[in-house]
Amino acid sequence: MSYSCPDFTDDVLDAFVNHKLLHKHKLPHDDLSIVADRALDALDKLVRQRDQMLAALQTGLIWAEKETAATQKEERARIVKLFRTTIARMNW
Repeated sequence: MSYSCPDFTDDVLDAFVNHKLLHKHKLPHDDLSIVADRALDALDKLVRQRDQMLAALQTGLIWAEKETAATQKEERARIVKLFRTTIARMNW
């Protein structure tokens, strides 16, 4: 049994619904172009949110590297490591 384009579409839409990015009851059943537009809008929103989160993390990293006192070296190292690890994970 092969995996079809409609199977793929259904799986992707189900993932969007399961992650609460789309609401199934609000999607039209008779106009796939509207469904595609809504899915792409949701994806664009996710990417914008990720970019905003990365910018905030970069700002936090700069602060942690520059503004923490030298006497707090261990704490600064932990904070910097946390920011760098989080940023790396979000950069897929």
